[in-house]
Amino acid sequence: MELHEHLYDLGVRRGDAVFDDADVLRGALEGSFADVSTAAERGLLVDAVRSGVFGFLVDRLVAGVPVDEAVGDAGDRLARVPGGDPAAARWACAALAYAVGRADDADVRRHPRPGAAPGAGPGAGPEPHLAPDDTRERMPAVPALAPTSIPVPVPAPVPLEGREDVVSHAGSRAERGGARRRWPVVAAAVLVLALVAGVVAAVVLGGDEEPAPTGGGVTTPSASPSETETETIDPDGTDPAAVNARYSGLAEAVVPDDVTCTTAGRARARGEKLTCELPTGTLELVTYPSAAALEAAREERVEHDIGTVYEATTSGTLMAFEREDDAGAPVRAAVYWDDAVAQQSATLTGPRGTDLDDLVAEVRARVPSVAYPTGPSAPGLVDFLGGWLDVEKCLRIETAVDLELEESFCDPTGPVEVFVGRFESEEALEAYRALTLAVAKDSERPLRTWEARRGKDDGALYEYTTAAGRPVRYWDLPGCACYAEATLTRGDADKLATWWRRGPGVEGD
Repeated sequence: MELHEHLYDLGVRRGDAVFDDADVLRGALEGSFADVSTAAERGLLVDAVRSGVFGFLVDRLVAGVPVDEAVGDAGDRLARVPGGDPAAARWACAALAYAVGRADDADVRRHPRPGAAPGAGPGAGPEPHLAPDDTRERMPAVPALAPTSIPVPVPAPVPLEGREDVVSHAGSRAERGGARRRWPVVAAAVLVLALVAGVVAAVVLGGDEEPAPTGGGVTTPSASPSETETETIDPDGTDPAAVNARYSGLAEAVVPDDVTCTTAGRARARGEKLTCELPTGTLELVTYPSAAALEAAREERVEHDIGTVYEATTSGTLMAFEREDDAGAPVRAAVYWDDAVAQQSATLTGPRGTDLDDLVAEVRARVPSVAYPTGPSAPGLVDFLGGWLDVEKCLRIETAVDLELEESFCDPTGPVEVFVGRFESEEALEAYRALTLAVAKDSERPLRTWEARRGKDDGALYEYTTAAGRPVRYWDLPGCACYAEATLTRGDADKLATWWRRGPGVEGD
């Protein structure tokens, strides 16, 4: 696997924006690409971005200039330094053009790599020792370093992918007095889907059948009052019909009928990127060359930070998040989901200030392959809550603690409100338990254990009082890394304990 192919995979996993910033690109190259590239090659690639030559190259290619001509012009600009190597500079430009889908493999291999051994063929370079999936690691941003060549003044490049700054904040719900919780917003929406299916069979007596269309297109019948017509769908097209047909594994209709997508990278048999502008935000669709590539991209995108919603099924994964500023206003929101069978993913990202609820409504309208969760879904968590709560009366919300896989708000009958959740590991649950224990000690309330009447594993059982004077009862179950916190809005701790004892748990010492 050649270096330019590694660069292409880097773009698939981290997005083409990795090629917009020279320092970010340097961090990626110095991190996991050191074994498949030389220092000279890495320096040329970084210089092409830092000097603006890469932006000049992309502008030329977008304008329709032939690849050879654009690479030659950009390479000449990059080599305009004392001792510059035009051939090596053209290779660097061709490799970057390939990385963002603007050149083919042959366009790169006709230029010898700077690290190629004497007599080696075009495109030859150091023997790769890096497995393709190793590039999935997140490369840390590094301090700005001086370029290895003198930058050539050229017009500033236009970023390939605009990115808003993300303002994230950490916090702990142990700060019970003034801690802000995202309460569920009840939105009434009525969606009427009119599905009209027309099956038209045209039989012409005494006539010859019309030959089937050629070219590999998919044909769909459509009927008018007077005649039967045949619509051919371009299998590589970017119109709604073509995109919905190609990405049917992700959703019933991944884009609306009035949206046209553009290619974010030249479509190849091994992968594709599309960008579609929806009213609610930008939808990125990706087809991966392999299951391993999808898994690597998923690891890059899916996180379990504060403010996320996560759902995993046997066929795919969904993750949504909302980042807020210190005042609680939304800064950035996105919804990601994928399908392992189709080896595709979709990411809907809203502009700055978009509320996650708006994106969720759009995704649900697309009928995704992984349904957006509405309540507790993990079997272990559902079983843990049984006897205390009806999970049908719980609403999934964004997580409030790091490393939490899911969280829901439950509103049972009476003045009791319950937050329930599940962590990714017992260690993460124990860390959260420690925070709750500290609050319980300050409240000087009983610290107990509990066990299920069915004889299952026991867990912690704590009580504490909020700054507003409301009693809270916390209990957990390490076996499923689950917990629940019940707050009584009216009444004292004894009344809350009476409610808890109606469930399947028995208080310990």
